[in-house]
Amino acid sequence: MMKNLNHLRHQLARWHVQHNQVADQALLENLGRLPWILRLVVPLMAIAFLRAWFYPTHGVRSAELFFRLIAWMDLVTFIWLALLLWLMHLNQWSRRITPFSRSLPWVFTVHFVLLGAVISSMSPWTLPSSTMYVLSCVFVGTLFLLRPRWMLLMYASSYAVLFVGVEWSTEAWNIKETLRFHGGLSAVLGACLSLVLWRRYTVTELLRKKVAVQSLRLKAQNARLMQQKIQLKSLSLHDPLTGLLNRRAFEAQAEHALSRARRDGSGLAAVMLDLDHFKRVNDQYGHPAGDEVIKYVAGVLRSSVRESDLVARVGGEEFMVLLPGTAQDAAIEVAEKIRRRVAQSPVRMSAAEQVDMTISAGVAALTNKHLGEFALLYAAADLALYQAKRLGRNRVEVAETVS
Repeated sequence: MMKNLNHLRHQLARWHVQHNQVADQALLENLGRLPWILRLVVPLMAIAFLRAWFYPTHGVRSAELFFRLIAWMDLVTFIWLALLLWLMHLNQWSRRITPFSRSLPWVFTVHFVLLGAVISSMSPWTLPSSTMYVLSCVFVGTLFLLRPRWMLLMYASSYAVLFVGVEWSTEAWNIKETLRFHGGLSAVLGACLSLVLWRRYTVTELLRKKVAVQSLRLKAQNARLMQQKIQLKSLSLHDPLTGLLNRRAFEAQAEHALSRARRDGSGLAAVMLDLDHFKRVNDQYGHPAGDEVIKYVAGVLRSSVRESDLVARVGGEEFMVLLPGTAQDAAIEVAEKIRRRVAQSPVRMSAAEQVDMTISAGVAALTNKHLGEFALLYAAADLALYQAKRLGRNRVEVAETVS
């Protein structure tokens, strides 16, 4: 028994947490439903007032008193509901949560359930019937999302009003018991409808939130995967130390540049560059210092050419620049500018030490309508670089015309 009670207590506590999670969404849902319900109910209350006020009582005092009271209740209900509809439209209460808007669904539902209970408890004055209380319980239970604890309190209170009201309205015990029995069934029916509607909404809303969270996580994960894919693609195309194109990516893009040059009939030149005596830097200062020198030279290369030019690190301390739309003389000027900038800008190792670096370069250009292949251009620039090294370094040499 205790085990079952503990399980029930834990279940109720879990439901309470779930209900707190959907309370604001349920309130907005109720506020969204309330205006169109009011648009339907307000005219009906006006009709109910007229019907009750002019209902033929044939001089029966109890019937006349009953329908006059009903008419006045309908009129009061019509007035305040019409005012509520106007205020909701004026202040946009159906779209935002305020301390006042939180109370609107409860005030409306409590009013209707109590109205049904009062009318049913007064019905022995004419024809005993619990129909109005049944309708109000079903009406509220199917159209509004009500939290269970407040919903149970509302139905219990309304049934208490019916229970006590019947005691005042008739002395016939059979009518009292019949109305109380039917009223109790109506309250239970309304409570069951409200509970089912609330739990279904709670489960659906929590599931929707869970799906939304998972969707956001999947989007974030896909974004990370896409970013990683971009990074991997970049790593596969670029040298990790300098950020320049690697040899494989450079050769692939060079073939496209060569094809465009053939199609357009424009010039195409290549500059092969190599750091002079780079091994001495590694031996004297260490490989980290050598990496800094290579990154510095890569920056010089990148800032010395156009955005349309291709710059790559093709070896340890070897670089290559491809210059689309460039003749041989212009390519020599680019190579000389790079050589001068490297020679005139020592690389600082520390506050007290710096390294004077020089660079050798070989230039090659395609002519004769670019009938040659990129491999020939590459080989020609490499031979010109070798010639610059052999003739003393820190110089630019030009290969024979490549055709």
